[in-house]
Amino acid sequence: MHKLNVQEFLKAQGIILDVRSPKEFEHARIPGAINLPLFTDDERAVVGTLYKQLGHDTAVLKGFEIVGPKLKNFIVQAKEILKDKPAKVYCARGGMRSSSVALVLETAGLNPLLLNNGYKAFRHFALTLDFESANLIVIGGFSGSSKTDILHALKTLGAQVLDLEGLASHRGSSFGMLQGVNQPSIEQFENEIAHAWFNFDKSKSIYIEDESRMIGACRINSELFAKMSSSTHLFIDKPFENRVEKLLKSYGSQKKIELIDATKRISKHLGSSLAKEVIQLIEQGFLKSAIEIVLKYYDSTYLYGMEKKTAAVKKIGLDLRNLRDDEIDLKFAKHLLELS
Repeated sequence: MHKLNVQEFLKAQGIILDVRSPKEFEHARIPGAINLPLFTDDERAVVGTLYKQLGHDTAVLKGFEIVGPKLKNFIVQAKEILKDKPAKVYCARGGMRSSSVALVLETAGLNPLLLNNGYKAFRHFALTLDFESANLIVIGGFSGSSKTDILHALKTLGAQVLDLEGLASHRGSSFGMLQGVNQPSIEQFENEIAHAWFNFDKSKSIYIEDESRMIGACRINSELFAKMSSSTHLFIDKPFENRVEKLLKSYGSQKKIELIDATKRISKHLGSSLAKEVIQLIEQGFLKSAIEIVLKYYDSTYLYGMEKKTAAVKKIGLDLRNLRDDEIDLKFAKHLLELS
């Protein structure tokens, strides 16, 4: 069996098998990994308790007792997942679980690759990335400026894009929770960023959307956030009415109760009387008027945040007449590439 460091492991061809317990996997994992647990959550707890109370040897024997009857099905599952592709295996620290699985897979005629020091090594890698030396270009603009859509357009044009809202499963504001979609843990969010960052060509520009430190429940780590704050900002300058119409299309299909709950979350900032007015407008079906009020609030808070940044900000305005939304976003994306 071959042990690889994190960079070698990520570059290697094959399917990543996370052999930790389901709870460990659910909390956070290497992006793209498939969970093939050696122990269930309860079994892991039993083995862990024995290790603490009676020592290594007793715990190992109990582990073999648990795993023994499951080996045949385990191999069958592994082969179904791998489909003749190489296996890349890791556990929590690169110890008994991944070594045991590797031995089983070798016995079954497979040639697994192991991550040296396991998930612990990947986490160290994820938390020690070099963001400072990258050429980061931050796409800014008031709410409703289609910053995310412009990022996606940049990606279709071949640019390198770090889509933080996509990785966080959230659209970034109080109104940005995606219905029916759970956000990842902060740890998993960091892992997703690290995996995306690893695959970038650092000699080329990387585009990212301007964000607050928190994207819903996900937090941007301090090193990346500091780099964002000091990097070149390109401000998408779209007319107020254009932005209102964009938000009307984005949120017009949401349930009134969801929009009202989102308004309540920012009521302290809006002020009680203004929040009450917005809620009444939503209840009465006058969503456009409600959006106009909330948009003015977000514009003022965005301007306040911009004043704190140390980076140079360049406004990007284009003639948008007679263009569809998708044509507008593509036009902005092409213009941004020309600038950089």
